[in-house]
Amino acid sequence: MSGNWVGTWQYQNLQQGSGDVRGTFQQDGAKLSGNFNVTGPVLNRVAIVSGVVSGNDVVLSMPSSGTLTVKGDQMTGIINGLDLARVTLRRQ
Repeated sequence: MSGNWVGTWQYQNLQQGSGDVRGTFQQDGAKLSGNFNVTGPVLNRVAIVSGVVSGNDVVLSMPSSGTLTVKGDQMTGIINGLDLARVTLRRQ
């Protein structure tokens, strides 16, 4: 999971908005850390993230919870920040 990822996000309620996201992750065993840079209607434009890797799943715990599933060079899933958002990232 280590490396740079870029993609998009959108709130499940599409009227709330969407934007772009860039992530840089470092994996150390099962631990994952890194950051998200986010555009769009959000409070935090930069977030330090942490979580764990379990098989093909990245389970985020900070600052938002959620599970992203990795298939090849793509990572998709739902993150629960202030509201639920669908995220799709591609490895760079």
